[in-house]
This record gives sequence, C-alpha cells and structure tokens, in this order.
Amino acid sequence: MLFRSGIPRGQLLGLIDLSDDFTLYYVVLAVFAFAFWLIHRTIHSPFGQILKAIRENEARVTSLGYDVERYKLMAFVLSAGLAGLAGALKAIVFRFATLADAFWQTSGEVVLMTLVGGMGTVIGPVIGAATVVTLHNTLADKVGPLLTVIMGVIFVTCVLLFRRGIAGEFARLYRSMVGARPREPRAAVRRPEAGLAPVAKAEEPKTQAAKGDPMPQGPDDWAYRLFAELDAKK
Repeated sequence: MLFRSGIPRGQLLGLIDLSDDFTLYYVVLAVFAFAFWLIHRTIHSPFGQILKAIRENEARVTSLGYDVERYKLMAFVLSAGLAGLAGALKAIVFRFATLADAFWQTSGEVVLMTLVGGMGTVIGPVIGAATVVTLHNTLADKVGPLLTVIMGVIFVTCVLLFRRGIAGEFARLYRSMVGARPREPRAAVRRPEAGLAPVAKAEEPKTQAAKGDPMPQGPDDWAYRLFAELDAKK
C-alpha cells in the first residue's frame, strides 16, 4: 500500500508549535468543538430547516419555490469540507497518509459510525465514531482479519434491530420515562350560564395530502409545521 510518511506538523499561523503532542491535542480538540458547533448551528438555521424539508418531501419544497439542487450542492460542499478537515488533522496527528484513507471501506466505516451512534441526531455520530474506533484499537491485534466480519455483524444488527442507534435508543427511553409521569389534571371547562348559548367548539384544521404525498396529516407533526413555516416565508 502506497503511503507518505514524515509529514511535518509545523506551526499553526506561525504562533503555535504543533510538534508538541500536548499542544496538538488541544488544537485538535478546539477544531472538533468548532466543527461540532458549526454542524449544530447549521441544522438549526433556516438553511438546515430547508434541508430537513428536502429530506421529507423534495417535490413539496420545489413547489414552494426553493432551488433544491442549489441547497443539495451547498450541503455536499459543507460535508466535503468537514471531511477534508478531518483527513488533514489525521495526517498531521499520525504524520503519514495512505491510500487506505481513500478506499471504499473508509466510507463504509463512516456510515457504520452514523448507524451505531444514531441517524438524525447531532451527538449520535460522535458516539458511533468513539465506539467503532475503540473496537478497532481493542480487537485489531486479537482477532486480526476477523475484525471486518465483526464490523459487518454490528452493521447488520444495527440495521435490523437498533435502527435508532445508541443516541436514538437513549432518547426514546428518556421520552418514554418522561411520558410515563402523571400529568396534571386540566382545569374544568366552565359551563355556559343560563340564557347564554354555548360556545361552539372550534374545528381542527383538516389537511389532506395528495395521493402519493408522504407528508404527515396533522398540525402536531414537526414536518407539517416545518412546511407551514416555509410556506409562510414565501
């Protein structure tokens, strides 16, 4: 396998010496914190809300007047930039780069990390990456080539049994525990006095999606509110 070793660490902005492992650790930690904040901020920004809408119903977003292809391209560029940043940090830390980093198995490991941690969550891929890397470091010298088989079994198990991942399962467990708490009794509805006509109960808005439209049907669903907000902005 072709590789390049002896990559110099140099200095960051000519001020911070990266040859010291202790200093390099905190530099990588700062870059990770910034990237994590950037991802979190992007998800909760109007740009991130449109990406969520595209994921739920691309045709609906197109009908609202948004350039879907443009948003897809921006998301691809952002993800590619973060992946390149991670690869650059890895080369600086280990001081070598191999063609294995560009092999298809590396992309598969990223998907595995996301599935193990939990898709649709911010902290899930971090948990999945820590889990997969720990398994690699622990089992690589013990099982040898069987490590790939073990990773495959974990992948299949997550797809079939734990689709929410670690973070998703903990979130579901937390919601079930919170939902099991006794709710406070609602205030009694005041009956109309004699001689006054009772107030008619407001009808709930009815939304009927077109045939084949996978959008949710009730205002209580987050995706329904998301498209309503996007429609209001237009």
